Amino acid sequence: MIKHIIKFSFFILLLYSPLMADIFIEDTHQNIVLNGIPYFEDKESNLSLQDIQNKEFSVKPGSVASFGFTTSRYWFKIVLDPKKTANLQHWWLNISYPLLDKLDLYICDENNQLIVHKKSGKSRPFGEREAESRFFLFSIDSSVKQILYLSVKTQSSMQVPMSIQSSHSLMETDQYLLVLAGLYYGIFILIFFYNLSSFLYTRKKNYLLYLIFISTFGLYQLSLDGLGIRFLWSNWHWMIEHGNGTMMGAMIVAIIMFSRDFLKIKEFAPSLDKILLVLSIFMGVVMITAIFRPYGDVILFLAGTSVILPPLLVLSGIIAYKKKFYPARFYIVGWGFFLGGSILFAMNKFAWIEGYAFLSYAQQVGSALEMIFLSWALADLLKQSEREYVKKLSGLNTFLEKKVENSLSQVRKNDQVLIEKSRLAAMGEMIEQIAHQWRQPLNTLALINQNLYFKVQLNTADKDDCVNAHDQINDQLQYMSQTIDDFRNFSQPNKEKENFIIEEVIQSALNLSEGSLKYAKIKTYTLSNEEHESFGMRHEMMQVFMNLIKNVQDLVIEKQVKQPWIKFFVEKTKDKIIIRVEDNAGGIAFGNIDNIFDPYFSTKSEFEGTGIGLYMSKEIIERSMLGEISVSNGHFGAIFEISLPQANTQENK
Repeated sequence: MIKHIIKFSFFILLLYSPLMADIFIEDTHQNIVLNGIPYFEDKESNLSLQDIQNKEFSVKPGSVASFGFTTSRYWFKIVLDPKKTANLQHWWLNISYPLLDKLDLYICDENNQLIVHKKSGKSRPFGEREAESRFFLFSIDSSVKQILYLSVKTQSSMQVPMSIQSSHSLMETDQYLLVLAGLYYGIFILIFFYNLSSFLYTRKKNYLLYLIFISTFGLYQLSLDGLGIRFLWSNWHWMIEHGNGTMMGAMIVAIIMFSRDFLKIKEFAPSLDKILLVLSIFMGVVMITAIFRPYGDVILFLAGTSVILPPLLVLSGIIAYKKKFYPARFYIVGWGFFLGGSILFAMNKFAWIEGYAFLSYAQQVGSALEMIFLSWALADLLKQSEREYVKKLSGLNTFLEKKVENSLSQVRKNDQVLIEKSRLAAMGEMIEQIAHQWRQPLNTLALINQNLYFKVQLNTADKDDCVNAHDQINDQLQYMSQTIDDFRNFSQPNKEKENFIIEEVIQSALNLSEGSLKYAKIKTYTLSNEEHESFGMRHEMMQVFMNLIKNVQDLVIEKQVKQPWIKFFVEKTKDKIIIRVEDNAGGIAFGNIDNIFDPYFSTKSEFEGTGIGLYMSKEIIERSMLGEISVSNGHFGAIFEISLPQANTQENK
C-alpha cells in the first residue's frame, strides 16, 4: 500500500515538473522552482563547456536533482525564455544548498555562444559571491532568451535545489528563513544556558557532556545550513573546509559519552556499553582525521554513523527505563524524534529518498525536539537530587541566618573602625602638612619683625612702616588661624548631621592639603556657578575629598606628570548635586577600575598604601550621605562622579 502511494506521489510530481521544456520568466510568477532539470554526469570531471554543449542530457524525475555522494561533476542545462513582463523585476538563479564546493555558471545566448562565466561555491571566497547570501545566487538578464550551463563539483552530497526568483521574492524568502533560523537557534541558546546554569549548580559530568554536544551540534548546524559562513566565519578557511566534519564527529562522540553516563549503560547493559565505547573511539579517530583531511574523506563514515547511532541510543534508553531509571522516558522520546529526523536526513543525503524542501529541515525539527526532551530528562534527574539537597539545606537555614546577622553586625563595627583609622591617618598627614604650611608664614613673620627692628635701630621707622607691618602680620596670622580651624573641624567633628556648603568643604580640604599640593606642583580649580547645599556629616565629606586629592598627589609623583591639575565641578540637577573630580594623571588601569572601591585593594606597595581610602569614601557617600559614587577614565585621567541629595529633599528628611 505504501509503495503504491509513493509511486502515485512521484507521478503527481512529474505532472507538475517542467522536464525539458523552456523556463518562462514572467512577472506573475516570482518564484519558479526548477524540477526535472536535464543533467549530465562528467565522471572524470574533465569536460569543457564546448564538450558539454555537444552532449545529450538526461532527465531525472523528482523535485530536486539529488545524486548522493559522488566524485563526479554534474552539469545542468536550463533554457530561459523571459516574457516582456519579466523586465519589471530583477531575477536570480538560486542554488539553495550551502555545502556545494564549486559552482560554475556559463550563460550563453540562444545560439550557444558564451556570454559570461560566473563562479561561486563554498570553497571559493565568500566575498566573490554576487550577493551576500548563505545560498549561491547568480543574477540573470531577463531581457533575452538564454541557455544556462551549471557545473557542480562537491565533496558533500550532490544535491542541487534550483529556483529562479525575483529580488522581491528572494528577499521575502530569505527573511522568512532567517526568522525560522532565529527561532531554531533561539531554542538552542535557551537550552544551552539552561543546562549551563544547571551544570554550574550541580557540577555533574553529564551536564558538561551535554553542553559539549549542544555546542558542537550548533556549530555543525550553522555550517550545514550556511549561516556560519555568512555571518561568522566567511574568511576562516579551516572552518569552511573542515568545520562540518570536525563538529559532526565531536558531536557524535559527546552524545555517546553523555548517554553512557546519563543512562548508566555500563551498569544496565555492559555489552551495549562496549559497543558504544568502541563507536565513540572510532568517531574520535574520524573527528581527528577531519581536522586535517578533506570533508569527502570522512563524510561517509559520519553519515553512516548518524544512521546507526540513534537506534542504539533509543535501545539504551528503553533498557534503562525497564531498570526503573525513570528519567530515561524523556530520553527515549527525545531520541525518537531525532532518530526519525536523522534517518530521513541521511537517506536524503545518500539519494535513497527525495523531497529536499521537507527533508532538509527534518533533522533540525528532530534535533530541536530532542534537545528539549533531553533537557527535561536532565531536569527530572535533577529534581531527585534537589529533594536530598532541600532536606540538608532546611536544617542549615536558621543557623546561616544567625551567622549572617552576626557577620553583618561585625562588618558594620569594622567599617566604623576603618573610618576612624582612616580619619586618624589623615589627621597624622594633616599635622605634617600644617607644619609644612606654617613654615612659610613663620618665615614671613620673622622677616617683617627683622625689617622693623632694623628700621627702629636706624631711626628710620615711621608710622606707615608700623601700619604696613601690622597688616602683613595680621594676614599671616589669619591664614594660620584658618588652617587651625579647618583641622579642628576635621579632628573634632560634629556627630550630628547638618546642612553644609559643598564648595566650602572642598576649599577646606584644599587648604588642609595645600602643602602636599604645592610639593607636587598641582594646580587646583573649583568650577561652580553658585553655592550648593547638602545634608550630612561635614567632616566625613571633607575626608572623601582629601582621599581623592591624596590619590591624585600619589599618582602625579609616581608618574612624574608635567603640569598636573585637579578640577572640582559642582552642578545641580532637579533634586541632586553632582560633583565631578577630574585630574590629568593618566587614569586608572583597565584591569583595576572595577576593583578600585574594594576594601584593601591598592596598586601601591603594602608599605605605601592601605587600600581603604576609596573603599571608605564609597561607604561614606552611600551609607552616610545617601548618595552614589562612580569612576571612569576620561581624556586626561580619572573622573570620580559623586551624586548627593540636596539639603531640602524629602529623602534627607
